[in-house]
Amino acid sequence: RSDVAIVVCDAQEGVTDSDLAVAEQAAKAHCATLLVMNKWDMAQPELDHVHGIVRAKIRQRPPVEVSSAATGEGIDRLLPAALRLYDRLSERISTNKLNTELRRLAEERPGPRDGQRRLSLRYLVQTGVMPPTFRLDVNDRVLMTRDYGFWLENRLRRTFDLDGIPLIIEVRGRQH
Repeated sequence: RSDVAIVVCDAQEGVTDSDLAVAEQAAKAHCATLLVMNKWDMAQPELDHVHGIVRAKIRQRPPVEVSSAATGEGIDRLLPAALRLYDRLSERISTNKLNTELRRLAEERPGPRDGQRRLSLRYLVQTGVMPPTFRLDVNDRVLMTRDYGFWLENRLRRTFDLDGIPLIIEVRGRQH
């Protein structure tokens, strides 16, 4: 029932399967997610490695903060980080910005093709917040592959600072 979930991991153990399951549960509940590596004073794992695991295994790509409950290190950053996620969860992105980026992405990586037909990205509009919901109009929904959809979602996350935010992208094909 929360808007932002803070998933606390033990820095000595690293990101475990249980941590990943909790982050996935938060994503399914449409919660923005922040990952916190606690006991940072005792372990100090390589943050690039932690980010790599998070990016590879958690679709929502939550930001990672470090802290130590024992020393208080980093605790002051957690609430501001959660509030930033809440703000991103409830913001609207202009249709103009979305479609400018959509055109750029279509040029960078043209849609998949099936024989002579290629997926064409037509129009993107944000239809809701909490969580951000988008409608993507394409020429033929059948041509949208899972991999291309994930790639597009990840690019939108990067461009519009949506790491840790659950996104709903409804793909709509043109009616024949």
